[in-house]
Formats: sequence, C-alpha cells, structure tokens
Amino acid sequence: MAQFHEEIQIQAAAAAVYTKFSDLSAWHMWYPDVLRANWIEGSAWEENARFAVQVKNFLGMTAKGLSVVRLSSADQMLVWENSMLGLQVVATARFEKSIGGCKFSISKSTHGLLSPIMPLLSGRQNEQLRTGMENLKALIEGDLSRK
Repeated sequence: MAQFHEEIQIQAAAAAVYTKFSDLSAWHMWYPDVLRANWIEGSAWEENARFAVQVKNFLGMTAKGLSVVRLSSADQMLVWENSMLGLQVVATARFEKSIGGCKFSISKSTHGLLSPIMPLLSGRQNEQLRTGMENLKALIEGDLSRK
C-alpha cells in the first residue's frame, strides 16, 4: 500500500472550495492528466453514487476508472474509491475552516495488484496532487478576486 498526502491554504470559505472541487465536470481544468470526469449513477456526491474518470497515465496512455462515493459530508469531507485495472485508490478530500480561508487537503491510499509499484511513482503522484491543488487555488482565488 502506498499513501500520498498534500494540503494547501486557500483564501476562500470552505464552502466555496468545496463547491469548486465538487464540480466533477471541471476537474480536467485544474487536475493534471484528468481528461474527463462525469457522473454515471446517483446524485452528485451522494453516498454510493458512481462516476467515471478518464486520465492520461504515467505511460501517456488513456486509462478509465470507476469511482464510488463512500462518504459525503457537505463542505467538510468527501471520500471516494476509484478502481482501475489492478489498482484501487481510496481518496479523501477535506475542507477545514481556518483563519484566512480554508485548509484543503487530499489523501490517497492505494491497494491492489499494482499497489507495490506505486512507491516508485511517488514523486509523480505527489507532484500531480500539489500541482492540482495549486491550480484549484488559483482558479478559486482568481474567481473570488473578480467579484
């Protein structure tokens, strides 16, 4: 099992960060290598709802995954499990109120047949998380500054 974690401070209310993050159709705008994400069953971020994610993997190939929402606490935390060929990833996004805005974090743990190779890709995984979070921060803070 490999684990990854990144966090960032965003100058916006936790609810605003949650709203922007939870817009699955916009993930490709801020998260590296996400080509597309869409709901396929259930209501958005409702427990047991399912969504599909299409990404460019570390080999540069397109891969598709199916995700299931495991826990949803509006404006506070989202947990989902993503399954791709030989790999399951449990991801947790947290939105914590803090002075000056929101402390936003994402944690991922991997399981499955391909999980033992994930530590070899830890630099890439952490960089993607960090870049995605910085992109989301810029998107949110940029949106807020235009109001």
